[in-house]
Amino acid sequence: MTLAEKTQQKAAYCLGVGALMLATAGLSAAPHRFHFIYAIIITPLLFLRFHQYLSTKREYYLYDLCYGVNGLAVLAMAWPTRNVWMYQTVFVLGNGPMCAAIIIWHNMIVFHSADRLGSFSLHFLVTLLAFTWRWYPAEGQRSVLCSDDTCSLSLWNWLCAPVLFYLAWTSMYLMKTEVLDKQRLAADPELHTSLRWWASHQTNASGLVRRMFRSLGIMKKGEGFHSDELKTKVMYQSCLLGITVVTALPAKLLFSNFWLHSAWMAVAFAAALWRGADFYFERFQLKAQDMCGSAPPIATSAKKK
Repeated sequence: MTLAEKTQQKAAYCLGVGALMLATAGLSAAPHRFHFIYAIIITPLLFLRFHQYLSTKREYYLYDLCYGVNGLAVLAMAWPTRNVWMYQTVFVLGNGPMCAAIIIWHNMIVFHSADRLGSFSLHFLVTLLAFTWRWYPAEGQRSVLCSDDTCSLSLWNWLCAPVLFYLAWTSMYLMKTEVLDKQRLAADPELHTSLRWWASHQTNASGLVRRMFRSLGIMKKGEGFHSDELKTKVMYQSCLLGITVVTALPAKLLFSNFWLHSAWMAVAFAAALWRGADFYFERFQLKAQDMCGSAPPIATSAKKK
């Protein structure tokens, strides 16, 4: 590992711990102003993400849904008048597919890794932001999620608007990858996309999807995913749409119950924390094995004559 890489990891560790302390302090002291903490953390994170991905041929990850949801959150807060539709759409997507993605895509809290910590933060911060919108409005004011004193989540804002936003964002993504940049992606297999990652990595999620499609007769036994095939693309987008709809369903309960909402966020945070602990202890174990294996043998006493 080069000195620059070590410095980058140390900086990521310090910034990660600092961001966690800042978020904790903000939630404790003034949860109704957490949007300022969100802006302080998310702005440098996005700049770092752009630089990191553009330099490693991973810029197509920047078109994933998580960036769209965070963008919608920023737009809702910057809108000159309160737009309940925007706020509630962020709430449903933030506490649905975004929060579930922490578990499904194995996000982990690894403080020295800017990549892993950034992925977790992009998914969890917007979830936490929506949580404070719902349960910690400014004193004497209604929540920005509420259009009246009843503060309800209509069917349109619960399912229709979030799914339409997902479809619109996905349409733009497909226009970029399948039309505008199709030749570029075909000519350079080293360019990363979420579809290429999903098709080439054997994860629990992809294994479950493979078994499901085989049981439906869509895939044959032994058949795998190929990112350049139309069949794989259709299956991938179908899975994402299904995940979006299914994970959005509990948002109605989360919107109406503080403790359920808190428990769901705690489960997602604990999953990322556990995977982070697993990552560190695996590395510690390997490091300890290397140290023991490279240590000089212990001298033994001379045999008696």
